[in-house]
Amino acid sequence: MSNFPDLPSLATSEASPRVRGAFDKLRAWFDLMNKSGGFVTNQSVTSLVTSAISSGGSTETHTPPQAVGVIATGGFAKIIIEWDSPVFSYLAYTEIWRSLGTDVSAASLVGTTNANLFADLPPALSESVNYNYWIRHVSNDSVPQLGPFSTMASAATANDPEYLLDNLLGQLGYAQFSSGNFPIRTVAVLPTLPDAGYPVNVMVLLTTTGILYKNKAGAWANVVNTTDISGTITNAQIEAMAASKITGQLTDAQLAAIAASKVSGQLTDVQIAAVAAAKLTGQITSTQITDSAVTTAKINAGAIVSASIATGAITAGKIAANAVTATEIAAGAITASELAAGAVTAGKIDASAVTATEIAAGSIVAAKIATGAVTAGKIAADAVTATEIAANSITSSELAANAITAGKIAAGAIVAGDGVISNAAIGTAHIINGTITNAKIASLAVDAAKIADATIVTAKIADGQITNAKIGDAAITTAKIQDAAITSAKIGDAEVGTLKLAGNSVTVPTTFDVGTLTAGDNFIGNVTFIGVPVAVFLVCKSLSGGYATLTIGGVNMVQSAGYTAFRSYTPPVGSSAIRLTVTGTLYSCTILLLETKR
Repeated sequence: MSNFPDLPSLATSEASPRVRGAFDKLRAWFDLMNKSGGFVTNQSVTSLVTSAISSGGSTETHTPPQAVGVIATGGFAKIIIEWDSPVFSYLAYTEIWRSLGTDVSAASLVGTTNANLFADLPPALSESVNYNYWIRHVSNDSVPQLGPFSTMASAATANDPEYLLDNLLGQLGYAQFSSGNFPIRTVAVLPTLPDAGYPVNVMVLLTTTGILYKNKAGAWANVVNTTDISGTITNAQIEAMAASKITGQLTDAQLAAIAASKVSGQLTDVQIAAVAAAKLTGQITSTQITDSAVTTAKINAGAIVSASIATGAITAGKIAANAVTATEIAAGAITASELAAGAVTAGKIDASAVTATEIAAGSIVAAKIATGAVTAGKIAADAVTATEIAANSITSSELAANAITAGKIAAGAIVAGDGVISNAAIGTAHIINGTITNAKIASLAVDAAKIADATIVTAKIADGQITNAKIGDAAITTAKIQDAAITSAKIGDAEVGTLKLAGNSVTVPTTFDVGTLTAGDNFIGNVTFIGVPVAVFLVCKSLSGGYATLTIGGVNMVQSAGYTAFRSYTPPVGSSAIRLTVTGTLYSCTILLLETKR
């Protein structure tokens, strides 16, 4: 938490009304800053003190200086204007003005900025255009003040490259190039041929597809050389190919996929080295295959799949002995009609294969069950009901430990006087949580020993129950006291000693109210300082442009000409002379010194 000075109130006899008003404002502001942990700035203090002074003062204005170091740099579509950052504390923004001429009065405002650089986008033109620029600064006063215009800076946009190229082609034309050496032009739509502007052998790049076309005998043709093809040619890239065009043999690695419909004529055996079935899409018809052209060597391993075999084509004679194993038999494929009579023997039945599903209802009678065969594991849950148990068959030996739960005992069946409950038989584990209510606890039965540590929380204490007698000596430490909880009413008279005051927490004001002063040096008085920081304020009202400079012990402090000036200063220990050096005429000055003391 910040420790700002605790300013006292000034009595009527101690200072003028204006000083007392400034003091009250400053004291309120310090109090607010102490509570919020803020920071004091010169501007904030000056604003508060100034607001306390009567409204008889004039509104101050600040004229910006002329902008310097202005340069302009042209580009293709923009012009960058730069200038030196002004040394001016009241700058709001900078205006940028543009004109084709050299007269600033004919210029137009094109933008404002808080930086010292601006990118102007002049009207888009294909050819280079020169522009002239001026800038000026604007203050942040309540009535903004305009600074003078800077000197003129000029720059030009660059020529549009496409415009230059079109001009060049328009000037040269295809007539200046030999046939076959025409430059490639870009077009969004293929021009309709014939066109004198696009003679035979001219090539164009269609921008919408990125495909290169050439005027071949009055028609546009896709221009792709075979040497430019890398990788495999896919089905989509082949329009049609006659078998007679193929020399040598096509291998599997050379084919990505060819639809049968793309092949015209017949491929002979010598033209095919090997084609994987996966490379064929559609169907190769009998007219496309020479008789006996497909030999065993032409069929790739695994190439014949189920879809390639005609229905009923595989007869018993085509199946090798022992070729059909369990893997080849589909699940559920063997039905009763496939089994020979007596084929299923005991050895063919897998262990545990006969489940309840395979046994017909009522098939297992008493004669089929061996003695002792029905064990506890064979009896289904809840299968033994009261009907299956003989009367008086369940004794204590049949009951498992803890088998009798509350749900098994009829309401009111156990009473205190029947001797069923033995002494100390009910332990903590036998009592359900929440069973012991307030009515079950005898008065004063709960003493301090029965209460666990840290059990009594705030919610368990009724308001107003903690009295002075309940608080042990020295039990309330600093950590127990909430911030700002100790108010003035809680502190007894004369209870705060010197040692309880924080350093620099008490300030002592010294004020001088001075009447009309004439030009020259004026001695105001002497002040004895103890070597601690002093807040120095000077408020003057002037006539005919007069102003005053305040010195303490020969050191210049502040200067005032109709406004409040402030400075923080630590003077040396001892007496120092307070003097005002006046230029012009001042009819009222107030000096306020706030010296921090313990």
